Amino acid sequence: MYIKLIFVGFIFCYSLEAISLKNVIENTIKENPEIKSFHKNTQANKYYIDEERASFLPSLTLDAYYEKKDIEEKTKNSNRDSTQKGHNIILKASQLLYDGGKREARYEEQKNLYLSTKLANDFLIDNIIQTSLETYLDLVKYEEKLILDKHNLKVHENYLEIAINSEEVSGEKLDRLQVDSKLASSYVSYYEDVEAQKNLKLTLKEVSNLEIKNEFICRPIVDESLILQKEEDFIKEALFNNKEILEQITKIRKQNNVLSQNRLFLPSINAYITQEFDKDLDKVNTRKDELSFKIQLTYNLFNGFKDKSKYLQEKTFLNEAQILLDSLTNKVKKESAFRHFTYFNIKNKIKYLKSYILYNKEILAIYHQQFEGGTRTFLDLVNQEAEVFKAKNDLIEQEFLHFKNYYEILKDLGLLTRTVLAHQNTLCEKIVLSFDEYKSDSNDENDLIELLNDDLNPSETSLLNENKTDEKINSIAQDSLERLKDFTKDGTVNMMLDDMLTDIYNLKTDNDEKRVASFKIKVNNKVILPSLLKNDENNKINKKIQRKQTFDLKKLSSGKESLPLKIKTEFLKESSKYYTIVISNIKKNTSIKQFKRRYYLEDNYYNYKVKGKKRILYGVYFSQQEAEVALLALHPHLQRMQVTVDLIKNQKLLYKNKGKL
Repeated sequence: MYIKLIFVGFIFCYSLEAISLKNVIENTIKENPEIKSFHKNTQANKYYIDEERASFLPSLTLDAYYEKKDIEEKTKNSNRDSTQKGHNIILKASQLLYDGGKREARYEEQKNLYLSTKLANDFLIDNIIQTSLETYLDLVKYEEKLILDKHNLKVHENYLEIAINSEEVSGEKLDRLQVDSKLASSYVSYYEDVEAQKNLKLTLKEVSNLEIKNEFICRPIVDESLILQKEEDFIKEALFNNKEILEQITKIRKQNNVLSQNRLFLPSINAYITQEFDKDLDKVNTRKDELSFKIQLTYNLFNGFKDKSKYLQEKTFLNEAQILLDSLTNKVKKESAFRHFTYFNIKNKIKYLKSYILYNKEILAIYHQQFEGGTRTFLDLVNQEAEVFKAKNDLIEQEFLHFKNYYEILKDLGLLTRTVLAHQNTLCEKIVLSFDEYKSDSNDENDLIELLNDDLNPSETSLLNENKTDEKINSIAQDSLERLKDFTKDGTVNMMLDDMLTDIYNLKTDNDEKRVASFKIKVNNKVILPSLLKNDENNKINKKIQRKQTFDLKKLSSGKESLPLKIKTEFLKESSKYYTIVISNIKKNTSIKQFKRRYYLEDNYYNYKVKGKKRILYGVYFSQQEAEVALLALHPHLQRMQVTVDLIKNQKLLYKNKGKL
């Protein structure tokens, strides 16, 4: 036991030396105060729905009082004093029977108001996560640029030494002055990058509460399979998942609900039941029990055309919201099209920049030969060296622009947070640069890294080879750590979505009995590091990574687990006591797999046909209330279809009478 504890402690200490992009995003979601406040705001707005739901239920009031009266009666002939005391209790129940649909319209208005607020908050949360992500990427970029700056300074110092020796021999100081000038410029560039790096570290501390000191940081892994190749398909998906557009749609739906309330000039009907108990108040020494039932009709016949003015006002607001939606749609189309074009355009620029670097390095080698032969000047060498440095610097800039563009595309597709959290944690190591072709940091000895421009000293190269052996051993410890962290890290982060996650449509409810939705992310095995592929246990974990979403970081652990039941199993039973969500009237040519992917449905579904129309049974729930809560968590577009809650046994009976598989 003692040895095991020492081993775990050693691994934990080693892990503190690396911070990956996944670590940053997890900490941002967990620690950022603005994100916490947005979650609280969303939670508070949900209570408006519960408040409006109460209008569907009866109200019960109790009035009770005790009374004592001292009565003094005076007449011309006599005076009489008396005391009267007693109590009165009235129990009154009332229920709204009909109000022309206003009650339902107000309830739907609050639901859409809550959803629009939630989408607005999720959009702001995504922006914070994107800021944290881009700050980390910029930190990695400047880490690489500083390595390049230091190497450039070393190269110019070598040139300066040559120029000084040349000046001592020939007495000509022009070469030394030229190198001194280039060296001074290089130092300016170096200190500018140091300043930018410091600012980024402070920004990351502010956003994610992570302070990077001497820890390793590294480039993230890019999954190219997530990028849609056709621009039209990408724009369509971006429009479908854009949270600003979804928010505007819910505002239009909310405005329609308000309009429904104002155009229903119909009466309201209320029912009242009253039970009164009176003792010694109406009559002395008398107990009276009275039970009454009343139905009341209220109909406003004229109010000075106030309702008409209100209706026209809300109709104008609805037209305004629709115009804003059209404008927002055009804006998203333009931005998405340009972003998609930029992604592939940067890839082409990177390819040619790498070729440009290789050509310039060959030119530099030829210049060295010509300088030794006397056909090139010292200034030619220094200028060509500057050209190589500039090209390498430009390549780093373009590669990190490519990373940022990649994550912006994932944000457009609604996959940003889920994708980062679902990937295997990158094993960050000491940064080395290769400009022939970018490779993820790997422990494979055959991956020979070209450091900067092949100008490293032999002693530095041998030191790198010695470090590789230690890194290979340490990678095993890192691998074990990743499995350990899956069991020890704070569960609140693992269960966030995605989609805020991750998925914006899953709702966190306050009742412990209500179901928390979950989703699965498939990991592309092509991007897993070679050392990780050797671990069978990790491969299984990579293939089945599950992340659950919620918007309440503190109360999530108290949530009740969903039923471990499959809808197919329950449906095939003769009689099931559980409930399910029924999605009806799906278009004839719709693929169920595409439908499931488009609306972020889980695998727990069963489909069949009723009168030639496809129908999906989704999930298994304890009660009707639980199923209705899960229904609210579905994609907003899906909620506009014919989606209901029903007993599984009723759907089974319908299938026997009219359905077919």
